[in-house]
Amino acid sequence: VPDGNYVHQPSVIGTHLRNFAFLNVHYLPGRQPTKNSSRSGNNMTPNHEDFSSRVAQVDFELRTFCFHGYFLNPFSERPRIRTNTVDLDRLRKLPPNSFGNAYVAFLDHYVSLPPPTSSSTKFQKYSPDERHLVHFVDDPDLAYVMQRYREVHDLVHTLLEQPTDMLGEVVVKWVEGIQTGLPMCLTGGFAGSLRLAPIQTRNYLNTHLDYALRVGFEGRSLMNVYFEEHWEQPLGEFRSSLNIPHPPVRHFGRKRPKASTGVMA
Repeated sequence: VPDGNYVHQPSVIGTHLRNFAFLNVHYLPGRQPTKNSSRSGNNMTPNHEDFSSRVAQVDFELRTFCFHGYFLNPFSERPRIRTNTVDLDRLRKLPPNSFGNAYVAFLDHYVSLPPPTSSSTKFQKYSPDERHLVHFVDDPDLAYVMQRYREVHDLVHTLLEQPTDMLGEVVVKWVEGIQTGLPMCLTGGFAGSLRLAPIQTRNYLNTHLDYALRVGFEGRSLMNVYFEEHWEQPLGEFRSSLNIPHPPVRHFGRKRPKASTGVMA
């Protein structure tokens, strides 16, 4: 897809990432070197803390060396999606049809348990800080790319107007898997589709699978998008600029489906 911000590079990404003009190369806080014993699986037992995250990160590091060529345009600023970098209160004051307002509406719709370090037992609004930090990728450039992938996940949900139920996650995983080639995403899309409820399966086969494939293959690579520059832009306009069609309406049995409003509900 021709675009000034869209980078088509040869497949050996591990080498080519170093050719970009990183002005702020540094290790992510909390990142830990991965020793050979860890990569071989000696320390990767079911009781190991954050086992699944470690597997995913090692898989990501290996996968980048056989990437299929379409990859993110690394930003010299290395933007982060955290509460100390994104003013969520400001986004709440944006027009209701803006991408930024839709994003905080998405976050505010979901609740989560407080962190283990908190004495509170009350549910709280979902926070971008709940995305785990990358610890086990040696290369700082790859570590940032993996961190970015994690932190834009909710932005992709917002952009595609997909909730966090099984069908919504399957759609997002297919898009991420097609655009990045990551096995964990492709596996998630396929395996998740086998666990859909009957009405979700009907929506999946009739409309949502086709939508995910169209976005994945025809839309701009979302890992290339500087989302932070589009908070004020109308959601529909932003989506169109990425060659992403309007999401399909879900059908709920005999009930008349509600039209999509552009804001998560």
